[in-house]
Amino acid sequence: MQLLAESEFTEKVEKSELPVLLDFSADWCPPCKMLHPVIEKISTDYSGKIKVYEINTDQSPTLARRFNITSVPTIIFFRNGGVVKQVVGFREYDALKEMIESIL
Repeated sequence: MQLLAESEFTEKVEKSELPVLLDFSADWCPPCKMLHPVIEKISTDYSGKIKVYEINTDQSPTLARRFNITSVPTIIFFRNGGVVKQVVGFREYDALKEMIESIL
């Protein structure tokens, strides 16, 4: 999983040929820290099928505002450059896997 900068959003998300999972998080957020290993496992298990990026809302406030992120963690799934699913809060691996399978 890579940290995504605001300047990379168009190239790496909107123009991606693969579906994209964006994990909006913050360093001070305990549920975000709990979610991090789950997202890492998703990133490894779905390598080549989806792209996975983390967005630190404190470092990328423009993207956080653009997608109305008011709580972290928030996960947004993109396909063909558009939002297809959004969830707020911690999710177990199996729940995220089910969501990913539904958009592949």
